[in-house]
Amino acid sequence: MFVKPNILGLVFENSIFLRNKGNLQWISSFINIRVQATIL
Repeated sequence: MFVKPNILGLVFENSIFLRNKGNLQWISSFINIRVQATIL
């Protein structure tokens, strides 16, 4: 990893991080729904 003090890079990395975080939450909720469906 290389650190650059540029605003665009930081915003880009933050947007990717937030998007990945949202995807993880969506996947976890989807897995929970599948598990509940198999239990029911």
